[in-house]
Amino acid sequence: LTLEPEFAPQIARKIADSTRKIDDLFDSLFSLAGLDPASLNVHLQPVDLAALIHTVAEEQLPLAREKGLRLRTRATAGRALSDPVLLARLVGSLLSNALRNTHGGGVLLAARQRQGQWRIELWDTGTGIAHERHQVFSQGIPQQGTAEGFGLELAAIYRLSQLLGHPVGMTDRQGRGSVFWVELARYEEGG
Repeated sequence: LTLEPEFAPQIARKIADSTRKIDDLFDSLFSLAGLDPASLNVHLQPVDLAALIHTVAEEQLPLAREKGLRLRTRATAGRALSDPVLLARLVGSLLSNALRNTHGGGVLLAARQRQGQWRIELWDTGTGIAHERHQVFSQGIPQQGTAEGFGLELAAIYRLSQLLGHPVGMTDRQGRGSVFWVELARYEEGG
């Protein structure tokens, strides 16, 4: 892009397409694995949440730009105890889902401390989620998805959160979008 800036629009489109294809491939692989604890190894270690938030947002930035959405991040410096690869996958899936289902405005991906724990939050200005579908997410029940891909992906996110031991939740903001969150234990040095 630096050497040939005039090709940036075409290259950015190709990067966005490639990112979506890779995301779809990961979705398929996780579906095949069934997110069965026996098939995935969890390697808990300190995870720099600000770096994770930045990396995940950078990966999804082409999709946000393609849709004309603002993608903002806000992260307090700190570390949580998690598996960095699986946590990035979980947060990346939440962000990808939010961007696909937001058609105007934007998405905020944030990490902050709350009641002695870390909480990764994803705020979107999408259409929100119908109340009857909240149970699908909170219980991880695979249902037939919508045209936007609601059901199976959020059920997979729930299963991944269970594997990591990080509770997930969501709330609808009455026609102004949704808020999803992941709760994580703080990493205490020497403890």
